[in-house]
Amino acid sequence: MRQLSTKKRSRGCLIQRHWAFLAVLLVGTAIFLSPLASEGWFSSHDTPAHIHRIFATIYEMQQGHYFPRWLSLAAYGKGLPDLIFYSPAFYWLTGWINLLGIPLEWDLKIVCLTFSFIGGIGVYIWVGRYTDRIGSLISTTLYLFLPYRFLDLYVRGAIPEFAALSLLPWLFFSIDLSFSTKQRSQGLALAALSSASIVLFHHLSAIMVLPFATIYFLWHAATFRHEPKRILTATVGPLVGAGLSAFYWLPVLMEMKYLLFFGDHVKIKNPLQVWDHFITPFQWFDTGWGVGLSVIGPNDGMSFQIGVVLGLIVILTTVSLIFMLRSVRNSGHHVM
Repeated sequence: MRQLSTKKRSRGCLIQRHWAFLAVLLVGTAIFLSPLASEGWFSSHDTPAHIHRIFATIYEMQQGHYFPRWLSLAAYGKGLPDLIFYSPAFYWLTGWINLLGIPLEWDLKIVCLTFSFIGGIGVYIWVGRYTDRIGSLISTTLYLFLPYRFLDLYVRGAIPEFAALSLLPWLFFSIDLSFSTKQRSQGLALAALSSASIVLFHHLSAIMVLPFATIYFLWHAATFRHEPKRILTATVGPLVGAGLSAFYWLPVLMEMKYLLFFGDHVKIKNPLQVWDHFITPFQWFDTGWGVGLSVIGPNDGMSFQIGVVLGLIVILTTVSLIFMLRSVRNSGHHVM
C-alpha cells in the first residue's frame, strides 16, 4: 500500500511540475491538427502517391506479407519495388494500424497526432537540458507552430517527412545522453532507435540532418577531447542505428544501378547546376503557401518558411552568444 501511495504521489508531482507543458502540448497540437477534425482527408501535393502506396501495402499485408517491399498492385497491377527504394516505415505503420480494423482516414489521423506529440515532447525534454522550464515551453511552442510543419503536412502532404522531423529532437537528445555518465546506456539505445527510425521513415531527412548531427556530436567530442574512451562509446548508438536500418539502405545502394533512367535524373553535367536544386533564402520567409508540385529552386513558387519570429530569435540568440563568449573570454573563465 505504501508503494502504491508513493507512486501516486510521484505521478501527481510529475503532473504538477509539467502542467504548463502539458497544456501547451495539448492546446498547440489541437490547433495544429484542427483541420483534421473535419470528415475525410485533405488534398495535397503528395496525397495521391501516399494513398496509392498505403492501399498497395495493406493489400500485401492482407496476403500475409507484414513487411512488404514489393507492391504488386502498383503500376496497374504490374508491381513496383516502391518500399525497396523509398523508406517503408510510414506505410508499414499505417498498414499495421489498418489491420486492427481502424479505417484508413482515422489511421492517418492517429499517425499525425502521435508524431505531433512525439515531436513536442522531444523538444521539451531536449531543450530542458540547457535551460529552465520557461525556455523549454517557449521552444515547444515555437516548434508546435513552426510554419514549415503546417506546410509539410497540409500543403506538401509529406507525412513520412513530417514523422521523421518529429524524431529529430530525440536524436540530438540521445547524443547528449550518450556523452553523459549516468544515462549513457539510455542515450546509446535512444541514439540507435532514433537514427534508425529517421532513416526508415524518410531517408532524405536522414541525409539532410546528418551534417548537423555530426557537428553536434563533434561539439560534444571536443568537450571530452581528453577522454577518447567516452567519445568512442558515444559512437556505438549511431552505428547500431545504421545496422538496424541496414536492411533498407544497403539494398538501395546495391540495387540503385538497376533503376531505369535513374542516372539521367541524378547526373549533373554542369557542377554549377547543383545550386538549381537549392531553395533561395527568400523562401525561408515567404509567407505564401504556394500551389502545385514543388520543384525546389529559384523558380519554385512554394514557401519553405521557417517563420519570421523563429528567424528573429535565431539572430538574437546568435548575437547574444557572441557577446557572452566575448565577456567570458575577457573575464578569463572557460566555458564547459
